[in-house]
Amino acid sequence: MERNKRCLLAYQKLRTDILDSMAWNNNSVDLMSNIAVSQQDANDLSHQEQEYLKEYSDLITDLKSGDLADIDLSGSLVPPSDVFIDVRVLKDAGEIQTEYGVFNLIKDSQFFCKAV
Repeated sequence: MERNKRCLLAYQKLRTDILDSMAWNNNSVDLMSNIAVSQQDANDLSHQEQEYLKEYSDLITDLKSGDLADIDLSGSLVPPSDVFIDVRVLKDAGEIQTEYGVFNLIKDSQFFCKAV
């Protein structure tokens, strides 16, 4: 019984992760009509999953249009593999000090620095 419960919870978590990625990749006002899967796949979602997807995409829309509107939150979560990275400043953030020196983060500036 415990094993079956763990399997069902893992299956539910997998489906939730897929719905989350659909919401982040296709964030729009009418998400259900713009899903990148076929209409048959969208109909395969349960009522609770459709409701979850709608509410989650509404949260993402609110987040992207609120205080964080200037920041692209849909970027890749994979860290860079290069030793050096290109940093573009979108908003004034003042000075930061690293082991390689002090950077003054002024809007629209760009730095080529070593990734830590």
